[in-house]
Amino acid sequence: MKKIFLGILQICVALGFYACDYDNFDEPSARFSGRIIDSTTGENFIMTSQGLELRMWETSWSDTPSPRSVNVKDDGTFNNSKLFGGTYDVLPYNGAFWPVRDTTVVTLKNGGHTTQEFTVTPYLKINIIDYNLNGQTLTISAKLEAPIVNGMPRVIDIQPFVAITRFVGSGNIVEYSDRNKIDINKNFSDGVADEVYTMTIPDMKSGRTFYVRIGARVDDSFKKHNYSEIIEIKIP
Repeated sequence: MKKIFLGILQICVALGFYACDYDNFDEPSARFSGRIIDSTTGENFIMTSQGLELRMWETSWSDTPSPRSVNVKDDGTFNNSKLFGGTYDVLPYNGAFWPVRDTTVVTLKNGGHTTQEFTVTPYLKINIIDYNLNGQTLTISAKLEAPIVNGMPRVIDIQPFVAITRFVGSGNIVEYSDRNKIDINKNFSDGVADEVYTMTIPDMKSGRTFYVRIGARVDDSFKKHNYSEIIEIKIP
């Protein structure tokens, strides 16, 4: 019994030393920031929070690394200060844009700050051409453009999004947004650009300020929305 006890004690001591050694590794301190650019405007890509992510594969230690993700904010910028130094392949992913095929090689240094810009091409451009407030009813019209038509997935739908803050997009006030969706379900080349899509949003609460934008999406793997600019609507 004494030998068994001593054996267990030795194992525990060894594990304790291992844990101390492991805890001595430097914490991740490399900072990585930048922005996602819309190729059609040269400005930041318009989206909502969690509208896309950066996929990162650290190639410093493995030829077959598992990806990790860095979230991009609704203004098209990203900033993460808790990454390990190393060499990464980076790719914009999971957004309403044409797939980016080529990764960008980025080198991060512990305690350092690396900046990078990525350019994407949106599937759709949504242009608000008119809006009118009559009492508590908002009527808003938009047209769609496509920077690239050949090979584009079918256009699924278009709809307004309404919120009481500027963080407006999918997941906002359902009674103002989802029920006013217009189904399209056809290829862009089948006359989508010729249509004016008019949506009516009734019964908006009096005395409130709302933020409204139009979103449209295509039938790709992610089904994320491309968005118009935001307009501010004050209900008397």
